[in-house]
Amino acid sequence: MEVLWVRWFGVMPGHQWGIKKARLPKIGFVPDSPGAFRFIVPLLVLHACHLIPAFSEGRTDSLLPCGSSTAQGNDDTDDWTAYYVNM
Repeated sequence: MEVLWVRWFGVMPGHQWGIKKARLPKIGFVPDSPGAFRFIVPLLVLHACHLIPAFSEGRTDSLLPCGSSTAQGNDDTDDWTAYYVNM
């Protein structure tokens, strides 16, 4: 049985986007919680997507606790707060 360990993204609350607004969709990681990481069926995975860090939002270390983590390498201590989904 094939499984995949996933860290979820969520839509940024209050962000308005679309062609009429001339803005890209904005997403961010779900904060560390029991639902932040799950196993899913690999057939349900989007295999490629172009994400652009929202540099103006900065970086944060509040989404995952610092230290040893499956989602972050040893040198990583923070994440981008948000990302734009390129269309």
